[in-house]
Amino acid sequence: MLVNYRNTIINVFTTTLFLKNVDYPVNNFEIAVVKENTLSYLCSKLIIQPIMFDFDQYLGFLAFLTILTIGFWVMIFLLTFVIPYWIGGALIERLKEIKEERKAKRAAH
Repeated sequence: MLVNYRNTIINVFTTTLFLKNVDYPVNNFEIAVVKENTLSYLCSKLIIQPIMFDFDQYLGFLAFLTILTIGFWVMIFLLTFVIPYWIGGALIERLKEIKEERKAKRAAH
C-alpha cells in the first residue's frame, strides 16, 4: 500500500513538475531518472530529521540552563543558610527582649 502511494506521488510529481514544459520527446530513461530523483527528494522530506539547534539557539539554551542552575543554587543557599540564620537571629533577639522585660518587671516590684 505504501509503495503504491509513493508511486502515485512520484507520477504526480513527474507529470506536473518535471515533465510539464518539456518540448522534446522524452524517453523511458529520462523518466526513470526523474522518478529516481523525485523519490530521493520525497524520501528526504518524509524522513523525520533530528531536531538540531542553530548556534544562537544553542547559546540561548546554555544561557537558560546557566540562569536556571544559578537560581537553583541560590534557592538552596537561601533555604539552608539565610532563612534559618534570619529566623534564628530574630528568635534570639525576641528572647533577649523577653528577658529584659522580665528584668524590668522584677526591678519595678
